[in-house]
Amino acid sequence: MAVVQSTAYILKKVINHKIESPPMAVSSSNVSDSGRIGHAPNRKRKEISEAEIASYLRKKASKQAARIAEKLRTRDSSNSDDKSDGKFVWTKKIEQDIIHGVPIGCFSPKAEGVKQRERIEELERLRKRRDERAFLRAQQEEAAAELGRERARSEFEDSEKKDEIFFYQQCRLKSKIRLKLGRPKPIDILGEYLNPSSFDELLCSLVDLGKEPWKVLEGLTLDELEELRDEISLYIEFDHESDIRVEFWKAVLVICEWQLVDANRRGAVNEFGVGGEGRISSSIVEEVRSELNGKSCSELEALEVQIMAQMRSGQAKLVEYWQELLEYLCFYKAKACLKQIHTNMMRNCKHPLPNLESSLIVRGGGGRLSSEPLEDSGDLERKVSKSMGSMEDGDALFGTNEEVRLSSTVVPDRSDDEKYSPRKPKYLNRVHSGYSWNKYNRTHYDHDNPPPKMVIGYKFNIFYPDLIDKSKCPTYLIEKDGDRTDTCILHFQAGPPYEDIAFRIVSKEWELSPRKGFKCTFNGGVLSLYFHFKQLRYRR
Repeated sequence: MAVVQSTAYILKKVINHKIESPPMAVSSSNVSDSGRIGHAPNRKRKEISEAEIASYLRKKASKQAARIAEKLRTRDSSNSDDKSDGKFVWTKKIEQDIIHGVPIGCFSPKAEGVKQRERIEELERLRKRRDERAFLRAQQEEAAAELGRERARSEFEDSEKKDEIFFYQQCRLKSKIRLKLGRPKPIDILGEYLNPSSFDELLCSLVDLGKEPWKVLEGLTLDELEELRDEISLYIEFDHESDIRVEFWKAVLVICEWQLVDANRRGAVNEFGVGGEGRISSSIVEEVRSELNGKSCSELEALEVQIMAQMRSGQAKLVEYWQELLEYLCFYKAKACLKQIHTNMMRNCKHPLPNLESSLIVRGGGGRLSSEPLEDSGDLERKVSKSMGSMEDGDALFGTNEEVRLSSTVVPDRSDDEKYSPRKPKYLNRVHSGYSWNKYNRTHYDHDNPPPKMVIGYKFNIFYPDLIDKSKCPTYLIEKDGDRTDTCILHFQAGPPYEDIAFRIVSKEWELSPRKGFKCTFNGGVLSLYFHFKQLRYRR
């Protein structure tokens, strides 16, 4: 700016000096007749405005900028391989900078290079700061996301834990209901086994006292074993009332997994004809079983420690044999543990009972069984079970809890033949329950939230194999159940040597059509009475 002001000042002084120089004198002799003037006449002094000065400076700056631009263009053209016009030059800005007093040296190639490097360095610093901010922001977002995931994971685990606890509680509740209804599953018997308040009643009604609790696993199918394994794992996770219960469930799980492996092996043999042989021969297996069977839990643990020491030291040459032996050892150790628990429970049992042979058929209460076993009773049971079909959803055993005690009936006592001594008949009954999908229930319930179950029908099988008078068929009567209107008494009569037996059932109208499932026959010493109740339909 100082350069511009000094230049303007000098220029103004020069111009004013030329204007302010004294004019030449004009005499009359210098003027000819023709009117020519010999000397310049007196003229009015001209004033130079600021606008004219600025215009002059602009023109000068424009010329200077054009020269600088030409130099830059020439240099760039000489350094360019493609003979292009060179870099862009902001001519107007250079003009304005020169007008405002920016030194011309600031527009030299060297100065421009310095500026370019400064701009590149500034851009690099900006880029680094931007990357640092982006990295910091990404770290913060990742930390927030990880915190959210951890919180969600914790909430999910808590929710899953609550669901498992709820499922465990529901399993316990279902077990109690099934035990009360007399149709227990193996997990129900095992779950109530260590409960002192229900041990006596449980053993009296469901389990033989001479058998260990793991006996309930025998005869189960592959699907039932898998379901039982999952239920036992649930009890192991949540049933921690005492160390004995934890030990009990772990031992039962070992037995269940052993039975599951054995069932899979048998299935492979039946399907493909392979897989029956283990890693050692059957003769050695029998020897191992005879060696391990009967040992106590402490003896088996000592033997396990000895075998493990031999395997670690390398003295055990046949590794497969010793591994198989360890598996058998684990199984027999679990059995010994359960046997010890069972012995302790039996010792504390208030009302010990004799060992009875378990059966699906329930003995009639209050009577006496003949000292002589029934002939072909097993064939009768299998025949009746086959005729009744497999247990379906909604089916349950029906008998002891619903049996009604009748007034004593007089039955002739044939003391000369114990086969015909008075006794209660055996029976195998089922009750079938389900849902009634009437208009009201279809409106207020669905299959996910079903209505309350109701009794649909019954199946009664009463065994009379030793009737004295085989010409008379057993009969049944329907009697009132006191003042109750929702139930009635189904009374069966057969004659000597069998006492009368009665059951309390739901009081509804029967379907008497064979197409509706009604059946009343006496064949082979078995009275079969099957019926369903009528489904009432609403009609306007």
